[in-house]
Amino acid sequence: MIDTWADVADASVVDTPGRVTCAQHDTTSLLIVNDNGRVRVFHNVCQHRGHPLRDARSMGEDTDGLVCPLHGWRYGLDGKLLRVPGAKHFAGSGIDELQLSEVPSRIEDGRVLVQLAKQQKAD
Repeated sequence: MIDTWADVADASVVDTPGRVTCAQHDTTSLLIVNDNGRVRVFHNVCQHRGHPLRDARSMGEDTDGLVCPLHGWRYGLDGKLLRVPGAKHFAGSGIDELQLSEVPSRIEDGRVLVQLAKQQKAD
């Protein structure tokens, strides 16, 4: 298996803590966030009903968290689930363990690179 990295954004769009932007790679919608100086990339999908957390046209917005527009589930910039409206209805369901799906990423030459899949090495 070989690592394949895709260039998805200019790192300057998330140059300050609290900055969030969306990126697209093929059919995958991504959220790029600056979590207190650490750039992280997540799949742009709520863990409740799979609704996008941000509109794909969102660019360089400042925030202290990510809120799903469908049912109001709130995530921190570290991807952890912070608040669920009506959480008592989910008691015992393992909801406390949910978080956004993080994508391996790195900054290289001022660009945000992500690793969405490993590819089979050719013989």
